[in-house]
Amino acid sequence: MTAPTPPPFDGLIVVADSPAIIRAGGPWILLGRWADAGREILGRATIVTPDGRLTDADVRALGTRSARSRAQAPAWRRAIPEPAVTTLRDASRWLQNQSQRSADLVRFAPAYERPLVLQYHSLFFDGGLRLAEAVGAPSVALLDALQVWEAQRWGVRRPGWGERLEERGEIRILERADLVACVSDEVAEALHERGIPPERTITTPNRAAAEFFVDRDREALRRTHGIAPTDRVIGWVGSFRKFHDLDVLFAAFELVAADDPTALLLLVGDGPERPVAERLVHRYGADRVRIAGMVATEQVPDYVAMFDVGVIPLRPTEEFHYSPLKLHEFMAAGIAVIAPAIGEIARDHASGDDLLLYHPGDVVGLRQRIDLALRDPELRTHLARNARAHEMQTGSTSAQLTRVVDAV
Repeated sequence: MTAPTPPPFDGLIVVADSPAIIRAGGPWILLGRWADAGREILGRATIVTPDGRLTDADVRALGTRSARSRAQAPAWRRAIPEPAVTTLRDASRWLQNQSQRSADLVRFAPAYERPLVLQYHSLFFDGGLRLAEAVGAPSVALLDALQVWEAQRWGVRRPGWGERLEERGEIRILERADLVACVSDEVAEALHERGIPPERTITTPNRAAAEFFVDRDREALRRTHGIAPTDRVIGWVGSFRKFHDLDVLFAAFELVAADDPTALLLLVGDGPERPVAERLVHRYGADRVRIAGMVATEQVPDYVAMFDVGVIPLRPTEEFHYSPLKLHEFMAAGIAVIAPAIGEIARDHASGDDLLLYHPGDVVGLRQRIDLALRDPELRTHLARNARAHEMQTGSTSAQLTRVVDAV
């Protein structure tokens, strides 16, 4: 009998910039899942930053932080022009990463004999690559987006220095990685246009941890949260940012609520655009619109289980480059989902057999699909079953790590 082939690496080291630099919660959830995948595929894994190692509890706590909006900032901060704020932030990050060059990440890294090092991409940060070079390990850069390129599309202006900043603070660093794992084909194409060859990139879309989205007692959860059996819940989870295009969801809900007194909008999360949602609560009352606020990562599946329909509103853009994590989590949970026909979503779900698609920005189209899903329980069951099957077939983060290992 042939002995099983041992994995090529004896552990995974995930390296990220300081938590003070990576402020958003979502990346930490994803990095925790890469670490979980490392334990499953390679036997062990850890997350290392210039401030030290992070435990699983640390990562979960970082994943539940919310962002502040400019409107919530002190008056003196709002008075500073945004380009000046961007300049100061860029300079601060450069100085911090320069100071980290003297920090020896090797002292925080576990003593694996044959590690694989994954570095989460952050402007100026090359700590993971330096660690890989120091221990003689291959390096993989995890790339959600080129940050200068992405920020420009959000309206952040870097007049005169943006292109140079991207070249020196991002491209030169990514060129040093043995492989760049891009979250979408659009991100990979942006790299190819900047000179990084296709053979040194791989596309690894976000995936849900499907095992966390099963075995929930939906009716018991709804009773606990005071949701009536007759209520039909339209749900959303996210960070209340402009690119979520919540205005379209809110406008569509108002059209739905005008004709359907059983419709209830349940919003989970926190962030800059939350005040807009709170105005809906004042208009319709807490029995029609509820904001759960930021909840712990392990509680998200409970809220999703209470949804009749999950909605993924996203701002229309010519080059949509995201791989929406919440879309995959909703599908893994086995609920009916409505999402915009854009980017990865349009490519992977063109048949409409596992999602209801609408044109991004189309309030009436979204309202029509919400109405259709709420009024047809057989359609909801059909979509939910196929969505869950799709997620199980495409695999988890562990399947993505296996592809990375094979490519390396």
